[in-house]
Amino acid sequence: MFYLFYPSGWDEVLKDVTAGADAARMVHAAGYLEKGDGKHLTKKKRIKGGVAERFYWVRSSILEADFDD
Repeated sequence: MFYLFYPSGWDEVLKDVTAGADAARMVHAAGYLEKGDGKHLTKKKRIKGGVAERFYWVRSSILEADFDD
């Protein structure tokens, strides 16, 4: 299962922590972000018959992760 984040929402949530793309690279390196095609950190998804949009796809298992190390 994945949580999908619009890029604007991703940036808003992380604005006080780090740049959105930097956070995405860290989440991907930890194994919790599914990348899109090519160099894209976002992946396309068509929502309810609309046009395909790009989202950050975060694995739900991130909620069980222990980041204290």
